[in-house]
Amino acid sequence: MKLRLFDEFVSFSCATCTACSNQPWRTLIEPEKTRALDAHDFSKYP
Repeated sequence: MKLRLFDEFVSFSCATCTACSNQPWRTLIEPEKTRALDAHDFSKYP
């Protein structure tokens, strides 16, 4: 499988659509957003 790669300096505006998590690449996010996601209780959502 060939993976598509992004330039590490390319950025995008998050539309909270979750489409980035359905792609064959990793999405880099800022440390403060990582902490916010870690603190969120996702068990409320199936």
